[in-house]
Amino acid sequence: MKKLILSTLLLLSSISQAQENKEETTKDEKQKLFFIVKGKMGFSQLHLFEYNDINGNVTQADFLLSSRLSDKFRLEYGFGASEFNGNTIYNNQLVSVKNEFIKVPVNLMYNKEFNNNISLIYGIGIYGNYLYKSYIPGYFEGKNVGFNIGANIQIGANFKITDVLDFRIMFESQSDLSKISKQGLIKQQEKKTNLFAINLVYKL
Repeated sequence: MKKLILSTLLLLSSISQAQENKEETTKDEKQKLFFIVKGKMGFSQLHLFEYNDINGNVTQADFLLSSRLSDKFRLEYGFGASEFNGNTIYNNQLVSVKNEFIKVPVNLMYNKEFNNNISLIYGIGIYGNYLYKSYIPGYFEGKNVGFNIGANIQIGANFKITDVLDFRIMFESQSDLSKISKQGLIKQQEKKTNLFAINLVYKL
């Protein structure tokens, strides 16, 4: 009888210890730093002050870190690159327009889990925009043009692939809040930017 009682106590102790270890592992998992690679494609409208609006396509890439704020919220931050391509009329000819940006985004993301493998992601954020190179025939051509800020909203779904890798499909809407200007030669901002994004999330 004593052996049975002793064996039972040892078994209960082992189960309790295993449960504690599992809870600690889950807690550690939630606190991990994430590395996120985002590829985006979509459409935008480039507003040129005292000139005209140009519709075009946008490609972007972001490289972000994500830190845990709570069970539901995470903060994303990092850097990225963006390119706007469009067309306009200059000297009665159709000419190409191209802007190249360096971006610094900061996003607050909310995660709503459906099950262990799928969750819904919402996000709002701001970004800094540095116009590295601008080519707009008849309006402006140059480098190191200027800086502005903008805001975005995001929504999408997160799919768990492995314990260290997630895959996301996201939709993002962006709009510049201020204009980029340079010595009175240029004033512009991007509006109505809508993007489809594929994200890879690595859990560090």
